[in-house]
Amino acid sequence: YFIFVANTKFTTMQRRVIMANLTAKELSAIEDQLNCEQNLIKKYRAYAQSASDPQIKSTCEQIANQHKQHFDTLMGYLY
Repeated sequence: YFIFVANTKFTTMQRRVIMANLTAKELSAIEDQLNCEQNLIKKYRAYAQSASDPQIKSTCEQIANQHKQHFDTLMGYLY
């Protein structure tokens, strides 16, 4: 069982480490959440770019950054 996330590449050694420490069910859950976090990052960055109100733009950027932190935290479980 391998986990694939857009724009994320794992070496063969990293895949072995992932497979050795997590169950297939855990990997699947992390994969799903990583994909959700990536989608939210993209959406909120797009919202920020299209916002004309500075406060809304700032809020969307903050939310995108929070989801990026969530993504990075989840990726940390894979190493």
